[in-house]
Amino acid sequence: MRHHGHWVQHLIGMAGQVTAALPQVLVTLFLARRVSLESAGHFTVVAGLAAAAFTVAAWGFVPHMVLERFRRFPAATYLAARAIALLLIAGFTLAVGFTLFPETGRTLLLAVIALRAADAIIELHFGFAQVWFGAQHAIQMHAVLHAGKLLLLATPLLFAMRRPAATAELAILTGSIAALAGAALALIVRRRIWARSSDSPESVAALFSQASWFGIAAILCGVVTNLPRMSLPLAYDGAALGVAGISLTIATFFGMALYTAWVRHFPQLAVGRDPARAAIFLREYAIVSGLCAAAAVLPLPPLAAWLFDFDLRQFGGEMRGLLLAAVVFFAGMGLANLYKLGRRLWRESLVYLAATLLAAGLGAAVLPGNGLALPLLSVGVLMALLSVPAMRTALDPNAAHD
Repeated sequence: MRHHGHWVQHLIGMAGQVTAALPQVLVTLFLARRVSLESAGHFTVVAGLAAAAFTVAAWGFVPHMVLERFRRFPAATYLAARAIALLLIAGFTLAVGFTLFPETGRTLLLAVIALRAADAIIELHFGFAQVWFGAQHAIQMHAVLHAGKLLLLATPLLFAMRRPAATAELAILTGSIAALAGAALALIVRRRIWARSSDSPESVAALFSQASWFGIAAILCGVVTNLPRMSLPLAYDGAALGVAGISLTIATFFGMALYTAWVRHFPQLAVGRDPARAAIFLREYAIVSGLCAAAAVLPLPPLAAWLFDFDLRQFGGEMRGLLLAAVVFFAGMGLANLYKLGRRLWRESLVYLAATLLAAGLGAAVLPGNGLALPLLSVGVLMALLSVPAMRTALDPNAAHD
């Protein structure tokens, strides 16, 4: 019965992560159907830029608060720090996006920023809930909040389906702003956040400083995660750009599924050494990776071709290769989280830095005309290999976390 409960909890968590990724899939689908495949591809590129930038706003606050458990910094300080970071990163993303991607349009860029800000707010809410109520309740609340965000985004898109294509971007922006407002409202009405306030400039600055290694790891992870999407125009053009963008958008579900396995076990693993719990996590992680690989080969390419209206015979091979490579990529990336359990937090950042350097090197040598599958696969394997010491330490009952 207990084993059954673990998998029910994981399925609830996966449902929450799926609804977290669905807004980008929904917007990509909407653009592919209402505008063009190429427009959907350009949106994916800008979404990758915004996702990478907004990892700075995340600054690793959630794993930090799960470990710190508000002993020094109350919830209001985390909220103030997140708000400041969001404002700064939103301005930076606007400036860079307008300069580098004028073909995407300012309306879509604003929509992407609103959606990323909503995600950042919901993630902070998730961290609070893990500390206050435990992982199971937090996962359920996370699923509900993302479902609400999806509903608020989807409503204007449904009304716009029968209207002229010129109104598509405005509908996306309207839904994105509604999603952001809903996420913010759900957070600020939590009275528990304001129970113990210490959000002075000094305490906020101290929080950024103390969480710096978590922040550096989050930023490098965000860069290496979104570098493939930002590199799409170097490897593809026209309809192929759109299909590759769709592939990477779908691949985010793999990352979400694997991340769910980690966040379910992280609060327990963070309390103290537990090799049995680590073994359960790794076994679950392997099963989820296998299921993702099976989905990448069998049902997802034909389903995507039907939904996004492209020729599977022409693009099916490239899509399968990208999806399989993405499974390896996200699996390798997720294993580096195990370094959060030790005292030398810089090792996780080192994994992501090595991955970023390899991705940049392979991109320069391989990308033009050869696609993204090989760089994705190679970077994923590298991250998995560099995470082996963390896995061995987590499983060894006699080793000290270092």
